[in-house]
Amino acid sequence: MNTTPTELERYYQFDHYSLIPPDEVENLDILQWWRLNERSYPVLSKMARDLLTVPVSTVASESAFSAANRVLDERRSRLKEDILEALVCVKDWLFADRRMQDKMSDDIAEDFKNLVIAED
Repeated sequence: MNTTPTELERYYQFDHYSLIPPDEVENLDILQWWRLNERSYPVLSKMARDLLTVPVSTVASESAFSAANRVLDERRSRLKEDILEALVCVKDWLFADRRMQDKMSDDIAEDFKNLVIAED
């Protein structure tokens, strides 16, 4: 049985607020805090960056509306909201799965390129 705490458990166990002076809490730059603590919490800091940053462009939201228009058209205009949402999500998940498989294939190819064969 593994008793090593996960990154999330370590984060919750530590009292981070005690390190921040009360008069500075209101002006705390949360992204900077996560940048400074990236070594301690590498996965959580990436998640925080993804969730807390403002998107640079509106391409993602425009793409979502575009995808909905491809699913909902004159022939399929009676789909309920939940069914439409499910169709768009399933399509996104399928494409994400394909992208992940392509990335894994690229990673495996890179590993083979970097493989050093031990000489006897």
